[in-house]
This record gives sequence, structure tokens and C-alpha cells, in this order.
Amino acid sequence: MNIILHSDLNNFYASVECLNKPELKNKPVVVGGSQQDRHGVVLAKNQTAKLLGIKTGMTIQQAKAICPNLIFFLPNFQKYVYYSKRVKNIYKKFTDKIESPGIDECWLDITNSIKLFGSPVKIAKKIQKLVFLETGLTVSIGISYNKTFSKLGSDLKKPNGITIITPENYQNLVWARPIQDLLGVGKETALNLNQMGIHTLGELAKTNIDLLKSKLRKNGSLLHQKANGNDLSSVECNNICKSIGNSLTYYKDIKTFEEAKSLLILLAESVAARLIEENLGYATIVHLSVTENDLFSYSRQIKIEPSILANDFLHAAIKLLKSTHDSRKFIRALGISISGFQKQQQSTIFFQIKKRNELIQKTIETIRQKFGRTSINRAQILMDSKLIKLNIKDEHNLDSKNI
Repeated sequence: MNIILHSDLNNFYASVECLNKPELKNKPVVVGGSQQDRHGVVLAKNQTAKLLGIKTGMTIQQAKAICPNLIFFLPNFQKYVYYSKRVKNIYKKFTDKIESPGIDECWLDITNSIKLFGSPVKIAKKIQKLVFLETGLTVSIGISYNKTFSKLGSDLKKPNGITIITPENYQNLVWARPIQDLLGVGKETALNLNQMGIHTLGELAKTNIDLLKSKLRKNGSLLHQKANGNDLSSVECNNICKSIGNSLTYYKDIKTFEEAKSLLILLAESVAARLIEENLGYATIVHLSVTENDLFSYSRQIKIEPSILANDFLHAAIKLLKSTHDSRKFIRALGISISGFQKQQQSTIFFQIKKRNELIQKTIETIRQKFGRTSINRAQILMDSKLIKLNIKDEHNLDSKNI
């Protein structure tokens, strides 16, 4: 049986902002977007603010109505990436099987580590101690025999808690939880399940699988398996990069296609730059993620001819956006990721044109590395003064698998 940890940094953005600032102890702190541009949407909050009822997604105005003495920080993504890397280097001391789905969380397969470092609980405690001593941050850790339950376990005791979920106790610990707690259940899926009278993981686990499949297709079967503790997915070691992705929350609601296109240009160029930098070959799949201003999120993907070109990634993302997004709804954040890497490109009648365009792309990246990423910009970016200075590649790579 595998032994998998899920380690989740507590209130990460806000905790980083509070480091080396003793005057902030026990004071409510939030990290959010510009109050002038986005009405101060809360991106993260510390434990004190959380206990007062402040939630992610609130405007700063709403949060201040709850807590007038709220302390506010603009996000500093470069600093968050720095601390994320430090913590992940600590994880590497215990296992090389690490999967990072986000900047503040990781799965660790420690099945083969217990002979060296002791029991799973001992390893979890050592990780917590080292993270705190070396960074000042705290982590909550879930220990289980699969990824789904280990992630759920890390949410049960915060901050700085450890929860063990086993084949013997998972029904008591897990089945009373709301279905939204299950990995893979988003807002739309939760609504569909609620309409079926399913509100807890226990109710999901006991529901007839054929009924779930009739309503949710393949996802119904997958969620049924997860609720019953049958998640067979392995920890995908990030030493072999399976995707490259960047995303960004815009400084205001995106109301027009042209505004969305400007951001997609920067995102497409950032992932193309990182693809060239990491020498992973050619991408064959483009993924688009969209978060609307009511925090509803969805993602879509499309296959493309093998490419390293930002233009190809951009055109694919635009096609996905036009085919799926309701133009009446405003957008809060966009993301592009690429995957399906292969080392060789197929020869076609356009092969020489592709090679010329690749040379141009690589030349642009060489110039940007020497003189800064904002030294060359597309004309459309110049229409927005805040986008001109934005370095998404180095400062906003929140979705990177290699952070």
C-alpha cells in the first residue's frame, strides 16, 4: 500500500507577508488586488482574518465592513515563488516523488522513505519542523494511502495540523464532509450533485454508480471511486515536466474580447519562452483556464500541430475562448498551459516557414533575456500602460509544474 502525504502551506500569501513583522502578530491581514482597480478582491487572508469571517473572493470593502482595522497588502508573486521553492527543497530531503499542483501545496510519495526516516507521522512532523525553522511558515499535512484522501486530510486540521486517513477510518473521517471538499468537484458539479440529493461524500459513495454515470458521464464513475477510497492515481514526479502554464488575475474585470486578447498574448509568450528555456521540445496540446468575476472557473483544451511558437498557442487559446465563453460574463483571471511535449516536429510543406518563425521567436527571447522581458512588446500591449511593465514569465508563474 502506498503512503502519500499532502503538504499545504497555511494561508500562504498572507503568512509570507507577515514574516519578520512581529507587529502584525494576531492582527487581521489580507492580500488582494488594487482597491482602485478591482475594488480590492481578497486573494488570501491570515488565520486571524479567517476567524473573523473574512473569505477569499470578498472585496476589501466587504472585508473592512467586518473588520475596520484590516491590514492590506498587494500581492508580491516573486516573493511567494521564492518561498515556495525553499519549502519544496525541504520536501526533496525526504523523497524524489513530488507532485506540485500549486504554489502552496505538494503531494509526496513516501512509501520508500519510511525505512530511512521513520513512520509517516514522524516524517510529517520533521517536515513541519524544518519548514518552520528554515522559513517561518507552517504546513498542514494529510497522510493517507491515496492522493484524494491525503489532500482532504490536510484540510481537516489547520493551521499546522496532521491528519491520518486509513482504509479503516476514512468513512468516519470523510463521509460526513460536504461534496465540495472532494478533489475534482467544482461549482457546477456540486450543483448537479445537490440537485440529485447528494450533499456529502458518504451520500456520493452510496449512490448507484450507473445513476452517477447517467448524469455526469465518466466523471460520475471517477468521483464515486474517490469517495469510496479507490483513487488509484500516482504521484506524478515533477522532475519530468508534463506541462508548462502561467495564469494571471487581471487588475480589473475583463469586459471585452480585446482586453482578454491582450492578456492572452502575454500568457502565450510567457509559456513559449519557458518552453524554449527548458528545452522540452514541441507542445501539442494547449489548455485555457477561465475564472469569471463570480469565481466560477472552467478549463478547455485543444490539440495543435507540434509547436514552440507563441502565436500558435495564442490562436488556440483565442479559439477556445470564443467557442466556450459567454461574452455577457466578465472575466477575473485567465491562464494558458501547454503539454503533450515531443522532441521532433513533423515535416510539412510549411516546414521552412515554421523554422523561420522559430528562429524569430528564439531571437526575440535572446533580446528579452539580455535587455528585459519588456524590451520588446507587441503593439496591442502598448494600449494598456499596466500591461507594458508586466513580467508574467518570471513573476506570475503560479501554475507552473516546476515551481
